[in-house]
Amino acid sequence: MPEFLKILSVFMMATVKYFYAPLFAYFSGLGFWESMTAMVTGGVSGFLFFYYISHFIVISAKYMKPTARKIMPESWLKKYRFKKERRNLKKKQAKKFTRRNRMLIRMR
Repeated sequence: MPEFLKILSVFMMATVKYFYAPLFAYFSGLGFWESMTAMVTGGVSGFLFFYYISHFIVISAKYMKPTARKIMPESWLKKYRFKKERRNLKKKQAKKFTRRNRMLIRMR
């Protein structure tokens, strides 16, 4: 049973944080093929799990946004509106690439 728990823990580590899984497998005392199998299956299953969960979250956020606006405090909404207006101002005041600028660049 402890061998199964080691493989399961390497699998879970590879699911969440693949970078540390080889070191974790080495220090757990697993063989090469056991650790490689656990890491590959854990990495693939972690990718699929987080890919589909993020897809679900992005789609559900579209429907939860009106509800979140009702729940949020007014001060947060005010800060959000201020930052949004400031961001739009920066977009409008972006530097233009004029004919004079083009000529200066060509000369250099």
